[in-house]
Amino acid sequence: MAQSDHDSRRRFFTVLSAGAGFAFLASKFSGFAFAQGKAAPPAAGVAKKPGAVETALVDEKSQMAVALKFYHDGNKAPAALKVTKSGVTGAQQICGNCLFYAKTSGEKAAEVGKCQLLPVGLVKVGGWCNTWAKKA
Repeated sequence: MAQSDHDSRRRFFTVLSAGAGFAFLASKFSGFAFAQGKAAPPAAGVAKKPGAVETALVDEKSQMAVALKFYHDGNKAPAALKVTKSGVTGAQQICGNCLFYAKTSGEKAAEVGKCQLLPVGLVKVGGWCNTWAKKA
C-alpha cells in the first residue's frame, strides 16, 4: 500500500474517534439533548421533597414502558409474549414475584410497588413486562 493510503486511513480514524468522543461528551453534559436534537425535559419525580411518597402509576405509553412491553394488567398482555421462563409459565409472571419489583409502604402497599426498570412511577402487583425474572 502506498504511504498516502496509510496517511489517509490514519486521518480518517483520527477524525472518526475525535468525533465519537465529542458526541459522547456532548451527550453526557447536555442530558442527551445533543443526541436527541432537542432539549431534554426535566425528569418527573426526580426533584421530590424528602420523605415524599410517589403515588402515580407508570404511564403504559411512556417510552420505557413500551420498550419493555409493560402492562399494568398482566391479563391484557398478548399470550404470544408470555413464554415460560425459569420454569414459570407466562400467566404466573407478574410484577409481584419479579426480581426487579420492590414493595412500597403506605396504604396501597398490597396493590402497587416500585420497579427498578421503570424509575418513574409505581407498578401494580399484577402487572407484566417482557423482562420478568424469577425472584430468588
